Amino acid sequence: MKFFTLLRALLLQLLLVPVHVLAGNVRAIFLYKDLRKSDINAIKSGGYNTAVIYGFRLLTTGNIVYTGSNTPGSSDLLVAAQGNYVGGDDLAARVRSLKQGSEIRRVEITIDAMMLRDLMKNPGTGPNLQFSRNLAALKQAWNLDAILHWDEIVYLYKPARDFGIMAGNLGFKFSLMTFHLDLLGGWYDLRYDINKNRPANDPTLDRFYVKCFNDSGGSYPPWWGKQLKQEMVPLLWTTNDAVPKYGNTPAQAKDKLIKWRNDGNWIGGGAFWRDHDIEAKGLSYQQYGQVLKELFP
Repeated sequence: MKFFTLLRALLLQLLLVPVHVLAGNVRAIFLYKDLRKSDINAIKSGGYNTAVIYGFRLLTTGNIVYTGSNTPGSSDLLVAAQGNYVGGDDLAARVRSLKQGSEIRRVEITIDAMMLRDLMKNPGTGPNLQFSRNLAALKQAWNLDAILHWDEIVYLYKPARDFGIMAGNLGFKFSLMTFHLDLLGGWYDLRYDINKNRPANDPTLDRFYVKCFNDSGGSYPPWWGKQLKQEMVPLLWTTNDAVPKYGNTPAQAKDKLIKWRNDGNWIGGGAFWRDHDIEAKGLSYQQYGQVLKELFP
Protein backbone atom coordinates (compact mmCIF):
# COMPACT_ATOMS: atom_id res chain seq x y z
CA MET A 1 0.00 0.00 0.00
CA LYS A 2 2.74 2.46 0.94
CA PHE A 3 4.68 1.63 -2.25
CA PHE A 4 1.76 2.58 -4.49
CA THR A 5 1.02 5.68 -2.43
CA LEU A 6 4.60 6.89 -2.78
CA LEU A 7 4.69 5.97 -6.46
CA ARG A 8 1.59 8.04 -7.11
CA ALA A 9 3.09 10.95 -5.21
CA LEU A 10 6.26 10.75 -7.31
CA LEU A 11 4.28 10.76 -10.55
CA LEU A 12 2.25 13.74 -9.40
CA GLN A 13 5.43 15.55 -8.45
CA LEU A 14 6.77 15.06 -11.99
CA LEU A 15 3.52 15.98 -13.71
CA LEU A 16 2.49 18.97 -11.63
CA VAL A 17 6.00 20.39 -11.12
CA PRO A 18 5.26 21.81 -7.66
CA VAL A 19 7.32 24.72 -6.45
CA HIS A 20 8.85 25.51 -3.10
CA VAL A 21 5.83 26.99 -1.30
CA LEU A 22 6.56 29.22 1.68
CA ALA A 23 4.69 28.82 4.94
CA GLY A 24 5.62 32.31 6.14
CA ASN A 25 7.45 32.01 9.49
CA VAL A 26 4.48 30.47 11.29
CA ARG A 27 4.42 30.74 15.08
CA ALA A 28 1.30 28.87 16.19
CA ILE A 29 -0.31 27.92 19.48
CA PHE A 30 -3.08 25.31 19.60
CA LEU A 31 -5.92 26.23 21.94
CA TYR A 32 -7.49 23.10 23.39
CA LYS A 33 -8.75 24.55 26.65
CA ASP A 34 -12.20 26.12 26.76
CA LEU A 35 -11.59 29.72 25.69
CA ARG A 36 -14.13 30.88 28.24
CA LYS A 37 -11.61 29.80 30.90
CA SER A 38 -8.27 30.37 29.14
CA ASP A 39 -5.77 33.05 30.08
CA ILE A 40 -6.30 35.07 26.89
CA ASN A 41 -3.89 37.83 27.89
CA ALA A 42 -1.07 35.35 28.49
CA ILE A 43 -1.74 33.69 25.12
CA LYS A 44 -1.64 37.07 23.39
CA SER A 45 1.65 38.01 25.05
CA GLY A 46 3.44 34.86 23.86
CA GLY A 47 4.63 36.19 20.50
CA TYR A 48 2.54 33.79 18.39
CA ASN A 49 1.16 34.90 15.05
CA THR A 50 -1.36 32.07 14.66
CA ALA A 51 -3.95 30.70 17.08
CA VAL A 52 -5.63 27.38 16.25
CA ILE A 53 -8.83 26.71 18.18
CA TYR A 54 -9.34 22.98 18.61
CA GLY A 55 -12.60 21.18 19.27
CA PHE A 56 -15.74 21.50 17.18
CA ARG A 57 -18.51 18.99 16.71
CA LEU A 58 -20.70 18.95 13.61
CA LEU A 59 -24.33 17.88 13.94
CA THR A 60 -26.17 16.08 11.18
CA THR A 61 -28.18 19.26 10.64
CA GLY A 62 -24.99 21.17 9.81
CA ASN A 63 -25.09 23.06 13.10
CA ILE A 64 -21.74 23.61 14.84
CA VAL A 65 -20.93 22.90 18.49
CA TYR A 66 -17.85 24.18 20.33
CA THR A 67 -16.65 21.36 22.59
CA GLY A 68 -15.88 23.28 25.73
CA SER A 69 -16.30 20.01 27.62
CA ASN A 70 -12.61 19.31 26.84
CA THR A 71 -12.09 21.38 29.98
CA PRO A 72 -13.30 20.06 33.35
CA GLY A 73 -16.25 22.05 34.60
CA SER A 74 -17.15 23.37 31.16
CA SER A 75 -19.87 22.29 28.80
CA ASP A 76 -20.35 22.14 25.05
CA LEU A 77 -21.86 25.20 23.42
CA LEU A 78 -23.89 25.49 20.23
CA VAL A 79 -22.22 28.33 18.31
CA ALA A 80 -23.89 28.29 14.88
CA ALA A 81 -27.38 27.12 13.87
CA GLN A 82 -29.79 27.79 11.01
CA GLY A 83 -27.23 30.07 9.40
CA ASN A 84 -26.78 32.29 12.44
CA TYR A 85 -24.16 32.73 15.14
CA VAL A 86 -25.68 31.71 18.48
CA GLY A 87 -22.60 31.34 20.70
CA GLY A 88 -23.02 34.55 22.65
CA ASP A 89 -21.27 37.90 22.61
CA ASP A 90 -18.83 37.10 25.42
CA LEU A 91 -17.21 34.15 23.65
CA ALA A 92 -17.14 36.02 20.34
CA ALA A 93 -15.41 38.95 22.02
CA ARG A 94 -12.78 36.67 23.57
CA VAL A 95 -11.99 35.05 20.23
CA ARG A 96 -11.86 38.38 18.38
CA SER A 97 -9.60 39.80 21.08
CA LEU A 98 -6.87 37.31 20.14
CA LYS A 99 -5.87 39.65 17.30
CA GLN A 100 -6.11 42.80 19.41
CA GLY A 101 -2.90 44.04 21.01
CA SER A 102 -0.98 40.93 19.94
CA GLU A 103 1.05 39.56 17.04
CA ILE A 104 -1.69 37.07 16.14
CA ARG A 105 -2.87 37.63 12.57
CA ARG A 106 -4.46 34.28 11.76
CA VAL A 107 -7.08 32.40 13.77
CA GLU A 108 -7.98 28.90 12.63
CA ILE A 109 -10.56 26.39 13.81
CA THR A 110 -10.22 22.63 13.48
CA ILE A 111 -12.90 20.50 11.86
CA ASP A 112 -12.71 16.74 12.39
CA ALA A 113 -12.78 14.66 9.21
CA MET A 114 -14.91 11.90 10.73
CA MET A 115 -17.79 14.28 11.40
CA LEU A 116 -17.33 16.04 8.09
CA ARG A 117 -17.58 12.97 5.89
CA ASP A 118 -21.35 12.52 6.02
CA LEU A 119 -22.11 16.24 5.63
CA MET A 120 -20.02 16.43 2.46
CA LYS A 121 -21.99 13.51 1.06
CA ASN A 122 -25.40 14.82 2.09
CA PRO A 123 -26.45 17.59 1.79
CA GLY A 124 -23.15 18.71 0.20
CA THR A 125 -21.41 22.06 -0.19
CA GLY A 126 -23.85 24.53 -1.75
CA PRO A 127 -23.59 28.13 -0.50
CA ASN A 128 -27.23 28.18 0.62
CA LEU A 129 -27.03 24.98 2.64
CA GLN A 130 -27.16 25.23 6.41
CA PHE A 131 -23.61 24.01 7.10
CA SER A 132 -22.13 26.53 4.67
CA ARG A 133 -24.22 29.35 6.13
CA ASN A 134 -23.25 28.33 9.66
CA LEU A 135 -19.54 28.46 8.79
CA ALA A 136 -20.00 31.88 7.21
CA ALA A 137 -21.81 33.14 10.33
CA LEU A 138 -19.10 31.79 12.64
CA LYS A 139 -16.39 33.31 10.47
CA GLN A 140 -17.97 36.73 10.71
CA ALA A 141 -18.75 36.56 14.43
CA TRP A 142 -15.28 35.34 15.42
CA ASN A 143 -13.25 37.09 12.68
CA LEU A 144 -11.82 33.74 11.57
CA ASP A 145 -9.20 33.30 8.87
CA ALA A 146 -8.72 29.59 8.25
CA ILE A 147 -9.94 26.03 8.81
CA LEU A 148 -7.63 23.17 9.72
CA HIS A 149 -8.85 19.84 8.34
CA TRP A 150 -7.98 17.46 11.17
CA ASP A 151 -7.86 13.88 9.87
CA GLU A 152 -6.45 11.04 11.96
CA ILE A 153 -8.91 8.30 10.95
CA VAL A 154 -10.86 8.80 7.72
CA TYR A 155 -8.25 9.60 5.03
CA LEU A 156 -10.94 10.16 2.40
CA TYR A 157 -9.95 12.40 -0.47
CA LYS A 158 -13.30 13.55 -1.87
CA PRO A 159 -14.82 14.97 1.37
CA ALA A 160 -11.58 16.81 2.11
CA ARG A 161 -11.41 18.21 -1.43
CA ASP A 162 -15.04 19.32 -1.44
CA PHE A 163 -14.69 20.89 1.99
CA GLY A 164 -11.49 22.71 1.05
CA ILE A 165 -13.09 24.20 -2.06
CA MET A 166 -16.17 25.18 -0.05
CA ALA A 167 -13.98 26.81 2.62
CA GLY A 168 -12.16 28.81 -0.03
CA ASN A 169 -15.43 30.00 -1.53
CA LEU A 170 -16.42 31.26 1.93
CA GLY A 171 -13.21 33.25 2.23
CA PHE A 172 -11.28 30.84 4.48
CA LYS A 173 -7.72 29.70 4.05
CA PHE A 174 -7.31 25.93 4.46
CA SER A 175 -4.71 23.92 6.39
CA LEU A 176 -3.97 20.21 6.59
CA MET A 177 -2.55 18.12 9.41
CA THR A 178 -0.36 15.22 8.36
CA PHE A 179 1.64 12.52 10.08
CA HIS A 180 1.08 9.23 8.25
CA LEU A 181 3.08 8.15 5.20
CA ASP A 182 0.01 6.80 3.43
CA LEU A 183 -1.39 10.33 3.22
CA LEU A 184 1.30 11.68 0.89
CA GLY A 185 -0.36 10.96 -2.45
CA GLY A 186 -3.67 12.31 -1.23
CA TRP A 187 -2.09 15.56 -0.07
CA TYR A 188 -0.63 16.10 -3.54
CA ASP A 189 -4.07 15.62 -5.06
CA LEU A 190 -5.76 17.87 -2.51
CA ARG A 191 -3.32 20.74 -2.90
CA TYR A 192 -3.68 20.65 -6.67
CA ASP A 193 -7.48 20.29 -6.82
CA ILE A 194 -8.29 22.80 -4.06
CA ASN A 195 -5.95 25.43 -5.48
CA LYS A 196 -6.24 24.87 -9.23
CA ASN A 197 -8.81 27.63 -9.75
CA ARG A 198 -7.12 30.07 -7.39
CA PRO A 199 -4.46 32.70 -8.22
CA ALA A 200 -0.96 31.31 -7.76
CA ASN A 201 -0.18 33.98 -5.15
CA ASP A 202 -3.41 33.41 -3.22
CA PRO A 203 -3.99 29.67 -2.74
CA THR A 204 -6.76 28.37 -0.48
CA LEU A 205 -4.72 25.43 0.83
CA ASP A 206 -1.64 27.25 2.04
CA ARG A 207 -0.38 25.42 5.11
CA PHE A 208 0.65 21.91 6.20
CA TYR A 209 1.17 21.03 9.85
CA VAL A 210 3.13 17.87 10.76
CA LYS A 211 2.04 16.20 13.98
CA CYS A 212 5.31 15.24 15.66
CA PHE A 213 4.01 13.20 18.58
CA ASN A 214 2.83 9.81 17.42
CA ASP A 215 4.21 6.39 16.57
CA SER A 216 3.17 6.25 12.92
CA GLY A 217 6.66 6.74 11.51
CA GLY A 218 5.58 9.75 9.45
CA SER A 219 6.59 12.55 11.79
CA TYR A 220 9.81 13.82 10.21
CA PRO A 221 8.93 17.26 8.82
CA PRO A 222 11.86 17.66 6.36
CA TRP A 223 10.82 14.45 4.63
CA TRP A 224 7.34 15.83 4.06
CA GLY A 225 8.77 19.12 2.87
CA LYS A 226 11.03 17.46 0.33
CA GLN A 227 8.20 15.34 -1.05
CA LEU A 228 5.61 18.12 -1.23
CA LYS A 229 8.09 20.88 -2.12
CA GLN A 230 6.42 22.95 0.57
CA GLU A 231 7.62 24.36 3.85
CA MET A 232 6.11 22.40 6.73
CA VAL A 233 5.05 23.51 10.21
CA PRO A 234 6.00 20.94 12.89
CA LEU A 235 3.52 20.60 15.77
CA LEU A 236 5.31 19.78 19.03
CA TRP A 237 3.73 18.91 22.35
CA THR A 238 4.77 20.97 25.34
CA THR A 239 5.70 19.36 28.65
CA ASN A 240 2.57 17.51 29.76
CA ASP A 241 1.17 14.87 32.09
CA ALA A 242 -1.03 13.13 29.50
CA VAL A 243 1.77 11.44 27.50
CA PRO A 244 5.03 12.68 29.06
CA LYS A 245 7.27 10.91 26.53
CA TYR A 246 5.99 13.24 23.81
CA GLY A 247 6.57 16.39 25.84
CA ASN A 248 9.19 19.04 25.06
CA THR A 249 10.69 21.78 27.15
CA PRO A 250 11.37 25.02 25.27
CA ALA A 251 15.03 24.03 24.93
CA GLN A 252 14.19 20.56 23.60
CA ALA A 253 11.73 22.04 21.11
CA LYS A 254 14.33 24.54 19.92
CA ASP A 255 16.90 21.80 19.33
CA LYS A 256 14.45 19.77 17.24
CA LEU A 257 13.32 22.74 15.18
CA ILE A 258 16.92 23.76 14.44
CA LYS A 259 17.79 20.20 13.40
CA TRP A 260 14.77 19.96 11.09
CA ARG A 261 15.33 23.42 9.62
CA ASN A 262 18.93 22.57 8.80
CA ASP A 263 17.88 19.45 6.87
CA GLY A 264 17.08 21.07 3.53
CA ASN A 265 15.42 24.26 4.78
CA TRP A 266 11.91 22.81 4.52
CA ILE A 267 10.62 24.21 7.82
CA GLY A 268 8.44 27.32 7.64
CA GLY A 269 7.65 27.79 11.30
CA GLY A 270 6.61 25.85 14.37
CA ALA A 271 3.55 25.16 16.49
CA PHE A 272 2.88 24.03 20.05
CA TRP A 273 0.20 21.72 21.37
CA ARG A 274 -1.35 22.89 23.69
CA ASP A 275 -2.51 25.74 25.94
CA HIS A 276 -4.20 23.32 28.37
CA ASP A 277 -0.85 21.84 29.43
CA ILE A 278 0.92 25.20 29.60
CA GLU A 279 -1.66 26.50 32.06
CA ALA A 280 -2.18 23.25 33.98
CA LYS A 281 1.54 22.84 34.66
CA GLY A 282 2.29 26.51 35.25
CA LEU A 283 4.51 26.75 32.17
CA SER A 284 5.18 29.93 30.21
CA TYR A 285 3.51 30.93 26.95
CA GLN A 286 6.32 33.45 26.55
CA GLN A 287 9.13 30.90 26.88
CA TYR A 288 7.66 28.61 24.24
CA GLY A 289 6.73 31.57 22.06
CA GLN A 290 10.25 33.00 22.30
CA VAL A 291 11.65 29.80 20.77
CA LEU A 292 9.51 30.41 17.69
CA LYS A 293 10.32 34.13 17.57
CA GLU A 294 14.06 33.43 17.63
CA LEU A 295 13.89 30.84 14.85
CA PHE A 296 11.06 32.29 12.75
CA PRO A 297 11.02 36.07 13.30
